[in-house]
Amino acid sequence: MGSKTLGDTMDQLDAFLRLATLPILEREPAFNRRFIEVNEHIVELVKAGDRQAASDYLQEQLMKQAEAIIEMIEAINNGTA
Repeated sequence: MGSKTLGDTMDQLDAFLRLATLPILEREPAFNRRFIEVNEHIVELVKAGDRQAASDYLQEQLMKQAEAIIEMIEAINNGTA
C-alpha cells in the first residue's frame, strides 16, 4: 500500500474481519462473494479518476455490509440462523 504502518493496520483489520465473520462463513460459505461486484465498482470509479464517488460508494456499502453482518451474527447468537 506504500506505507508500512497502513499496510500493517490493514492486515490487522483483515484478520479481525475474518474472525468476526467466521460464524457466518461456517453457515454460508459463499458469503464473501456478494462483495465482489461492490469491489469491482469501486475499482472502476478509482480507475475513472472519480475518487470522491469511490469514497462515497465505499462508505455506503460498508454501512450496508456492517448492518448485514450484525443481523447475521445476532441471528446466529439467538439460534435463529
